[in-house]
Amino acid sequence: MSYVKPQTVSGTTTNVRIIYDGGENDFSVAIVNWKGREMFAMRWNGDKEKQLGFPVMGKTPLWLVLPEGIAKEGVNSIISKVYNG
Repeated sequence: MSYVKPQTVSGTTTNVRIIYDGGENDFSVAIVNWKGREMFAMRWNGDKEKQLGFPVMGKTPLWLVLPEGIAKEGVNSIISKVYNG
């Protein structure tokens, strides 16, 4: 495997629900529970050279929790691209 599957990433988040997985050398977006709130999060999946993707802490892949103001427009754009081509 040349990248970390987003389903296996948790870090400090729980109840991770993947809404987009672009595969190797692309990114993933999820709805996660972080500090008791549902938030959008994203990460770069990785590739053959950097299999853990980004962000990571040591050897632990993590999610980057997005601020609400950024997440709304960004995630809407991603969802639109995925479902509308």
